[in-house]
Amino acid sequence: ILGPYPDDRLLQDLKHSGVDTVISLLHPAIAPFETKLIEEERQKITRMGLKFINLPLLPWVGDQLNADSIKRFKSILRDPDDKYYIHCYVGRDRIGAIDRIIRDNDPDATVFSILAMHRISEVKAFERGRVIALAPNIYLTPYPSEDEMARYIVNSDVAQVISLLDPGSRADRKMLRTERTTLAMYKIPFKNLVLSKTSPSRTRARYIAKIALKMPKPVIIHGFRTDTPEAKALIRAFKTL
Repeated sequence: ILGPYPDDRLLQDLKHSGVDTVISLLHPAIAPFETKLIEEERQKITRMGLKFINLPLLPWVGDQLNADSIKRFKSILRDPDDKYYIHCYVGRDRIGAIDRIIRDNDPDATVFSILAMHRISEVKAFERGRVIALAPNIYLTPYPSEDEMARYIVNSDVAQVISLLDPGSRADRKMLRTERTTLAMYKIPFKNLVLSKTSPSRTRARYIAKIALKMPKPVIIHGFRTDTPEAKALIRAFKTL
């Protein structure tokens, strides 16, 4: 069975369906939260009485950079006794590569795919503030925590992220760098459109709103919180369009 990073409910369902072994394709070099998730999952699966194997794969690179993990996976395929759940984080690129390897090396293998994805429209709040609908499929959010980035942006239907943070600020620059790097790894488009925190221009806010309306959706727009002057200016801008 192929799919995304499993939550507790999915793990219980997999165990009841007869899965013996969970194979994680998460890689500590991809994003900070993958390192944390590998160890959390290892402990959780061990407590459930299942076997855990980490075969770290880098997405969007040739097989040569993943040669060791691919070699180990092919040796696992030669043992047909266990029933496996294999996952990366979102259940797309790395799982697609594994699906190809399975079908190339064992045409008779039975392969099922599942996909569990959050919808940003169903998320009401982040820890720094509310999630506010600005227009159909356009949402104002606070800057996401590491966990929120993983759950509600990377593993969601979000198609575009716009940040209002200012790269001229040292604190904002660090957050922008972290976010840009993480989103690039998961191929989620990112755009930085600065809106002043102290005196946000109505013209600038309307300009950002018009750009967002033309982008693939769902779109997330964020500053640091959703109760700040720039957030309020953006809310007013969307109401005038």
